[in-house]
Amino acid sequence: MLTENHVREGLSAAYIQAVAFRAGYSCSARTHDYGIDGSINDVQVRAGDPRRRFETGFGIDLQAKAWQNGALTDATVRYDLEARSQQDLVETHRGRPLILVVLALPEDPEAWLTVTPEHLLLRRCAWWTHLRGQAPTTNEQRVRVALPRSNVFDVAAVQGMMARVRAGGWP
Repeated sequence: MLTENHVREGLSAAYIQAVAFRAGYSCSARTHDYGIDGSINDVQVRAGDPRRRFETGFGIDLQAKAWQNGALTDATVRYDLEARSQQDLVETHRGRPLILVVLALPEDPEAWLTVTPEHLLLRRCAWWTHLRGQAPTTNEQRVRVALPRSNVFDVAAVQGMMARVRAGGWP
C-alpha cells in the first residue's frame, strides 16, 4: 500500500493533468527528478490541416506539491517548501518558466477523493506561483512560501499562463 505522501503526490499529478488536458495542452511527468516534476506543453492546429496538431515548443515546467492541514489566510496559501526546491524555483537561468503548484487537501484522507456514477470529486484545489528571480533561501531545511489565493490553478489560469509564455513573457 502506498504511503500517504505518495498518495498526495499522485493526486497532485492527477489534478495538474486534468486541468492541463481540459485547457487543451499536453502534460507529461518527468521520469527523473532534477527540480522539475512535469511539463505542460502548448499544442496548436497545423495551418492547412485542421486535423493535425503539433507541440509548438512553448511550455511551462512545474514542481508539484500537495499538503493537508496547511495555512490558508484570506490572501495567501502558506506552504513550507524544502530549501533545495526553493533554490530550483528562484533560478533565473532557464529556457522555460518553472512554477510551483500546491494542491491543498482536507485533513481527513477519506475526504480527499469521492467517486460516484455522477462525479469524480477531488476536494479542495491547487494554487500556483512562480519564484523566479527571488533571493535563494539561506535556510538548510525549509522555507515558507506564500502563494496568492487569487492564483487558483485552473483552466483559465493555465490558458493565461500559456498565452503569456507564447508572447515571450513569464507566467
